[in-house]
Amino acid sequence: MKKLLFVGHCGKIGGAGISLLRTARVAADAGFEVRVCLPKGSPMENLASSQGFDVKAYDAEPGSIEYYSGGPPLYKRTYFRKALRRRPFASEIISAANAFRPDAVILNSITTSYMIPQLKKQGHRVGIFVRETFPKNGSRRMLGLYRKLLGEAAGVYFISDYDKNFFGLTGTRAVTIRNSVPDEFFNPVSREKACESLGVSASDKFRVLYVGGCDPIKGAGVISKASELLPADVEIVACGDEKANMENLFSAASCGISYIGVCRDMRSAYAVCDAVVLPITKPHQQRPLFEAGAASVPVIISDFPEVSEYIKDGVNGIKVAPEDANALAVAVTALQKDKEARLRLAEANYTFAYENHRNEAVSGLISKELSRLTGPGVLYVTNIPSPYRVEFFSEMNKSVNITAVFERKTSKGRDRSWFKSERLDFPHIFPKGISVGSDKALNPSIKKIVSDARYTDVIINGYSSPSEMLAIKKLRSLKKPYTMWIDGGFRRENEPSIIAKAKRKYLGGASCYLSPSDVADDYLTFYGAEKERIVRYPFTSLSESDVFEKPASESEKESARQRFGLPGTGRIAVGVGNFINRKGFYELISAAAACPDLTVIICGGTPPKEYVDLIISKGIHNVRFESFIGKDLLKTLYRACDFFVLPTREDIWGLVVNEAMACGLPVITTDRCGAGLAMVKDGFNGKIIASGIREGAEEPGVLEKNTAAALTEYASMPSDMLYKQGLNACETAKAYTYEKCAENHLKCVK
Repeated sequence: MKKLLFVGHCGKIGGAGISLLRTARVAADAGFEVRVCLPKGSPMENLASSQGFDVKAYDAEPGSIEYYSGGPPLYKRTYFRKALRRRPFASEIISAANAFRPDAVILNSITTSYMIPQLKKQGHRVGIFVRETFPKNGSRRMLGLYRKLLGEAAGVYFISDYDKNFFGLTGTRAVTIRNSVPDEFFNPVSREKACESLGVSASDKFRVLYVGGCDPIKGAGVISKASELLPADVEIVACGDEKANMENLFSAASCGISYIGVCRDMRSAYAVCDAVVLPITKPHQQRPLFEAGAASVPVIISDFPEVSEYIKDGVNGIKVAPEDANALAVAVTALQKDKEARLRLAEANYTFAYENHRNEAVSGLISKELSRLTGPGVLYVTNIPSPYRVEFFSEMNKSVNITAVFERKTSKGRDRSWFKSERLDFPHIFPKGISVGSDKALNPSIKKIVSDARYTDVIINGYSSPSEMLAIKKLRSLKKPYTMWIDGGFRRENEPSIIAKAKRKYLGGASCYLSPSDVADDYLTFYGAEKERIVRYPFTSLSESDVFEKPASESEKESARQRFGLPGTGRIAVGVGNFINRKGFYELISAAAACPDLTVIICGGTPPKEYVDLIISKGIHNVRFESFIGKDLLKTLYRACDFFVLPTREDIWGLVVNEAMACGLPVITTDRCGAGLAMVKDGFNGKIIASGIREGAEEPGVLEKNTAAALTEYASMPSDMLYKQGLNACETAKAYTYEKCAENHLKCVK
């Protein structure tokens, strides 16, 4: 049984404390062993004990970093007094954690975030619930401090999207978990019974509930002034403090006042009223917002952007200008007079609370996140945020806690638009470093990152960059197991011994290897990997939704050809890739001359002069060039064609093979294409041709000759046979998706 230690920072019973115990109850119901740390002799300790929790009481007064909306300013004594308590408080909590040895420690407030690095040093994984709102125009220094501390946690749980987006954490898992409302709040209480329960007289007056006591932040001064402007047939039901303390607030009230003290029966409090007023003077989250919704009561609240996702003006409540008592009085009077609007707002508020704050939905999310928090933490180290990497990491992040370290944000020769930064919806880090080559870097901080105890599994996507080498050396010094993940590889029989030695040095020694093919297996074992440690995975740039069930129909193909202005009849072959010698497009152009009735499209941008000269010198009329196009438009181009050609001299993989097959195209490629060797079977879904390259040397003319022969074969292949190969290509592609790839990566994690 996994164990969780919850740390409460306040002895008073309030919204944060209630949320803490509800979260702990969800954890206990989910099968965790739960212990709760609370101040000794406090109301919270008594409440937790009465609810059957295993409580560890601490003597020290809670120390904190008190800086949030509604908290003390930095220059006030309260801030420094609580700052001085941090060391003894942290010492007690660390002792409690070391004695209990939980799988994770859960902090219940951003004010205790200073303990995250201290707990981590003791080997504890830390999650933290941020229940406070940072001042919109607050201290940038304090914001930077909080961001740094929260970034050390394994999981950060905000109670609103606003707060999560405001902090903008990227290097750790940040999730919105809204506060929940107990199920019983959604069951109506009759007004008569509620009045009896609270000792409030039955009345036909229009009643509004104010819950803030004498707290200025809750709007005590605002509701006091508003009470002087309200008519006599309106009544304020005041709670949150004892009557004797609140009477002075309403000494000049022109409306009726009823006092219900510090109310424990909030269901009845909502039931006796027609609306809830929350005239807060500083933005912060308030439980009555959604509790009122569960009770089918509309809310009138101060208009702060921090609460905008909860209350939509005129939809499920009314917003008024902060600290504007007159506006508050006008809003109350308007609701009093318009019963139809009141009922409409109440119904919408109930729907919002039911969809977003129902215990079942929130509990499910809490349980899921706590399981993730205590599960494996997977760190990926790779070079750049290529679209296919980003999509795969997003898929993995659905199942397990991942953090991706990218050595660089971009690479040379790539348009920045190719890198989809908006898709980085998983924890990620761009460490500072020095660029090396086209897409590698030297990032000294990688050693600290891979040493982090949050990451129980480290998966390194290569061994050739300075950062990858540093990471491997550090992991070995720590005796920390890691996985080597490669995209493919061809062994070099006659390469210089110093290079072979370096490869063996960095490739060997991993606890697991992720390989996409038999050829890659051979590469790994040749350079020192143990065969039994290799796990196969499908390298891909596709999701399941990208794979077509069958090749394009005649009508679909005709429509796609019209989109690109292609011939309506005759066979069309397509090749996609950069215009570099390695791709073999020069040979493809030359080979096209042998098939004058075949149209050949090469999608790779503006062709170099040598390609144009070749076409002119040979009088070739059936080759057409297309610029690089987006993924969706490229699918349309594939569906317009009949087969795919990649006469490469060497591609470690070649993701365009996956993409063409997914669109129902048979593939012609060479014995130096990783994807082709793994996915293509002669006569089944394409053809493998000899490249003429052996041990680094190329036999002249072989690649062009074999490409021409394959083009001729497929240009004249019967339509039913070509269709069948395309159908088989679709079936092959189904095994090469992000979803399948994630399944195999998880085998290494497990």
